[in-house]
Amino acid sequence: MFLCPLGSPLHLLTKKQTQPQPQPTGGEEIQWAGAMGRGKVELKKIENTTSRQVTFSKRRMGLLKKANELAILCDAQVGVIVFSGSGKMYEYSSPPWRIANIFDRYLKAPSTRFDDMDVQQKIIHEMTRMKDESNRLKIILRQYMGEDLGSLTLQDVSNLEQQIEFSLYKVRLRKQQLLDQQLLEMRQRDMHMSEDQSSSYMFHMNQARDQQGQPADVMNPKLFPLWDVGDQIYGQDAESSMTALKLSPQLQEYKLQPVQPNLQEPNLHGYVLRLW
Repeated sequence: MFLCPLGSPLHLLTKKQTQPQPQPTGGEEIQWAGAMGRGKVELKKIENTTSRQVTFSKRRMGLLKKANELAILCDAQVGVIVFSGSGKMYEYSSPPWRIANIFDRYLKAPSTRFDDMDVQQKIIHEMTRMKDESNRLKIILRQYMGEDLGSLTLQDVSNLEQQIEFSLYKVRLRKQQLLDQQLLEMRQRDMHMSEDQSSSYMFHMNQARDQQGQPADVMNPKLFPLWDVGDQIYGQDAESSMTALKLSPQLQEYKLQPVQPNLQEPNLHGYVLRLW
C-alpha cells in the first residue's frame, strides 16, 4: 500500500479501477460471468438423473407460479399442462376454471382449425391398426387350433404348448366344478323326494288307522315281507294259481302223514309243504 497526492494521474487511475462494475439486467444476466459465480447456462439435456429431477421440480414450480401471477394480475384464463420425463402429469388452471373447461374453450375457439385431411389420415391410420390387430388375433387363433405352425420357432411352439395346457387345465377345472355342482343338486333332490315320500306314507298310514281304528304299525308292509314276495314262492302268480284251482275241482283232500317232518323245523323255512 502506498500514498499518492490528490489529483495526480496515479490517483485518478486507482479511483477508476476501484469503481463498481455495472450489474447486468434482463437478458444480459446469462451473458455475464460476474463476481457472484453466475455464468451462462447451456441449454441441453441434463444427463445426471438427480440433477435433472431437481431442475425439473424447480422450473415447474416457477412456471406454475408465473401462470398463477398472470391469471391474478391480468384477469386471464390460464391453463398449463406439464408431463415429466417419467410420464407424470402436472396441471394448473386459473380459478374457478378447470383444465377441461379451458381445453374445451381452446377447441371451440374460432382461431383453432383442424385440417380435414389430418382427420382423415388419423381415421385411416386407426383403421389400419385395427385391421392389423385383427389379422394378428386370427393367426393366433389358428395356431391354437394347430394350424399355421410352420413359421413358429422352437421357443414359440413351447410357449404355445404351455398356453394350451394352461387353457386345458382351466377348462377341466370348470368341468369338474360343474359336475360336482350337478351331483350335489341330484343328491339334494333325492333327499327331498325321500322326505316327501316318507311324509306321504305316514299321512296315508295315519288316515288308514283313523278309519279302521288300528295302530299304524299293523298296516306297515315292512312287518309282512311275504306280502310282496308271496307270488314268487311257488313260482307262479296268484292269477295262475286261481285258474289251476278252477280247472281241478276233483282234487282230493290229502292229509299229512305221521312220517312227515315237523313243520316248525327251521330247515323248511316256512315256505314248502310236501303232500303225500
